[in-house]
Amino acid sequence: MSNDSKKLAKEARKDMKRCNFFEWMTAAVGIVLVTLMVGAALAPPPWQVHDSMFGVAKVLLAAMGIFAALQALKYGRDARLTIGKMKLYFDGNGDGKIAGPEDNSSEE
Repeated sequence: MSNDSKKLAKEARKDMKRCNFFEWMTAAVGIVLVTLMVGAALAPPPWQVHDSMFGVAKVLLAAMGIFAALQALKYGRDARLTIGKMKLYFDGNGDGKIAGPEDNSSEE
């Protein structure tokens, strides 16, 4: 195997590890989210979830959305992510256009 092939193979392994990281992080954050919400529902008083837990759930869901958008980039797809007033656009295939429904809301 030539040195160039070895370098390319090494870079490919690094890229795969980096992409697998996003898959694992998405799964880990999802498990943490489910565990926290079940724990909040079962804690005294039962089935009365405090408002702060919904804030935590919102942050964890936002993290999962970001990891999912990065996963879409791995496969060369476009991604749009809206979290409150923040909007993220990812051009995965490099064509300069973001696929998906257009935002018809007027910006002030």
